Amino acid sequence: MDLSLKLLALVLISFCLGSLPFAQLIARMHGVDLKHIGSGNYGATNLMRACGKVWGATCLFLDALKGYLACLAGAFLFQHNAWAVSAAALLAILGHAYSPWTHFKGGKGAATGLGILCFLSPLALGISVLIATALIASTRYVSLATLCVIWLLPFWFTLFELPKAYTGLAVLAAGFISYKHADNIRRLYVGTEHKISW
Repeated sequence: MDLSLKLLALVLISFCLGSLPFAQLIARMHGVDLKHIGSGNYGATNLMRACGKVWGATCLFLDALKGYLACLAGAFLFQHNAWAVSAAALLAILGHAYSPWTHFKGGKGAATGLGILCFLSPLALGISVLIATALIASTRYVSLATLCVIWLLPFWFTLFELPKAYTGLAVLAAGFISYKHADNIRRLYVGTEHKISW
């Protein structure tokens, strides 16, 4: 396949995969409008508030799968080139955050990032899940756990000697996901952030 066609395929597949609005679709099945629930975000955590833990977990898995499949597409099209895989991952996160199916609104990228992390480094994923679980259990703040975990990823990627493209992706993704969590950060600062309910 011609290089330009490969690049076009990479952009279209990765962004379109990321843009699939699973949270919105599941919420509509239950007659719920996520804009008026909790944080108003089209993501797995807010869906869990609206539709329960089972549907929240289902959405988390599906959103993570989007990221994993986007990386897989990048690896297939460009023979596991780290820069191509990183580009596919970033496009999936952008598609998730700015889905054309929900008027360019979407989730904050963390769930899709889980699938990407699973593809890039299962070891880093395992460590991140353990840290996030401990933080959520002790504070009940999903946003705080997310922010802590994503900013540790560049460190883990460097420690595990992953390609520099992946470390660069980790920094960009952490910055973008933090930007999407700006409201959460403000609420954490003033003590009004939503806590997860057991």
